[in-house]
Amino acid sequence: MNEEELDSPYQPLAEMNIIPLVDVMLVLLIIFMITAPLFTPHLLQVTLPQVTTSTVTAPPTTINLTLDVQNRLFFNEVELSEMTFNTHLQQWSQQQPRPIIHLYVDKQVIYQKIANVLASLQKTGISQIGLAVLEAK
Repeated sequence: MNEEELDSPYQPLAEMNIIPLVDVMLVLLIIFMITAPLFTPHLLQVTLPQVTTSTVTAPPTTINLTLDVQNRLFFNEVELSEMTFNTHLQQWSQQQPRPIIHLYVDKQVIYQKIANVLASLQKTGISQIGLAVLEAK
């Protein structure tokens, strides 16, 4: 290029024109939107199997157990001995659906006692056990 060409007000544009590209893309989008419903599976004739649904069962009962500082176990504010606790465990394990156990434990209870109660619950097949705590203030 010489100096006259650089000073000329008519220089070639070196930009890409995007408008035709956008037009082509919009046309393709419209074509795909029109043809997409033709490929849906509702055109296939399929006979689906019929099944019967089971009845809705009652929600599981919630059982509150309390373990106090003296390692005594309470069920609804009634103290349970080892024998009555095992009797209640057998009754709870027969319930369908299995009950949900909320275990309220004093913070000074020895961990071994908590582990024994949890193990007894787990041996009978009760798996939904929650340890209840108080929110710190």
